[in-house]
Amino acid sequence: MHASASERIATIDSNDAVILEWQYTPANFFEEPVNIPGPDYEIRIEHGKATATVAPEAYDEEHKKRNELHDVVEARFLAQQVLTHRTYELPKPGMSRVHPDGRRDVTVFAPTAHVQLTAYPPDIRITDRAGNVVRDTRRERRDRERAFGDAVARLLPSDPLLRKMLLSHQGAVEDPADELVHLFEILEALKTRFRSDRKAQEALGIDEAKWGRFCALTNDRRLQQSRHRGQHLGELRKATAAELTEARKIARELIEAYVRWRETPGAGQS
Repeated sequence: MHASASERIATIDSNDAVILEWQYTPANFFEEPVNIPGPDYEIRIEHGKATATVAPEAYDEEHKKRNELHDVVEARFLAQQVLTHRTYELPKPGMSRVHPDGRRDVTVFAPTAHVQLTAYPPDIRITDRAGNVVRDTRRERRDRERAFGDAVARLLPSDPLLRKMLLSHQGAVEDPADELVHLFEILEALKTRFRSDRKAQEALGIDEAKWGRFCALTNDRRLQQSRHRGQHLGELRKATAAELTEARKIARELIEAYVRWRETPGAGQS
């Protein structure tokens, strides 16, 4: 059993620490604050800013710790992107050294770029006659996002297949002209890992019909975004909003299913 974030948060003295700060967009990329604890750092992500408070003895002159923590933060963004299909901008962080006597040394690094805003889907809150909450989709989504983000953070550093799938998903979000090409890469990666479609479906609990439907959507040679568009001699058409939504949903389910499988004891050795 994995400890929750609140159970594992370290205690770092913010008056004697290295502070890393990321300014990200969109500011509402996460619906609620995210805490990421570590043995020698604390990270909090909220309202367009991520802050890492690092024990000074853990920070090296070559800034390896900065790169390490950037990967930790970006893992959360990649996980969130799977669930929301939104682009984000996450520049490398600026750094300041806070000394016990109040001095602050500041180092600023060059930013990077890219943003596209998409609204969250509408939420439903159902209560019974007595006013008791029967279902709250906003809370369900937040709980799901938190659990998925925690799992990705645990797995990503040692799982190149998961990283490949997340980057393929990111490519689908940022390169809409080739979206279906990037999404199909997720299925191809799973097929390679499990050595066949059938074995992947069985291991991940994916219905054969859904697997086939995803293949049909991403390989439809009539679609401009398809990987096989060059094989169609007639006029190409853009995938409809419904087709893209369906393909994205199945791609997300494939990644989530893989993460669940990896979290199963002994799964990584099979």
